[in-house]
Amino acid sequence: MKILNYFYRQREKRRLIDLRRILILTVVAFLVWHIGAISMSSHYTQSIAAGNQAAVSKALAWNSCQPEALYRKAVALRNEDPDTAIALLARTNRQQMADARPFLAAADIALAQGNLESAEILVEAALRLKPVDPRIQGQVSRYRIFRNDPQRAIRH
Repeated sequence: MKILNYFYRQREKRRLIDLRRILILTVVAFLVWHIGAISMSSHYTQSIAAGNQAAVSKALAWNSCQPEALYRKAVALRNEDPDTAIALLARTNRQQMADARPFLAAADIALAQGNLESAEILVEAALRLKPVDPRIQGQVSRYRIFRNDPQRAIRH
């Protein structure tokens, strides 16, 4: 009887070890896949920055929350489908809150829809986020000139 109990306990220990191994291998496989997906998304994001607009959909296929790809897709859609563009810009902002560009793109959409109050609020929010960024200052200046406010445009 003691011998049977011994073999039974040994078999149970082996099962536990096998379950631990399977669990560890599953976690490792998930982490490797996740790192690979993020790396591929980053690769395509670099292609986007180099001017390859076709890489936007590829970057989003690997990582649906990639902020640069979301932003570029929203900018591309702002004239055809402003509602989708606004939703994409909101997702971009959730992923990268310190980026002022989504606010300026949303301000462009609000301005195109005739919502001047919202456009002004969004431009001010972008200025608060990046007050000394020359690209943001240039976009704000263009916005002010478009709004026929040259005095405030000169300040930027």
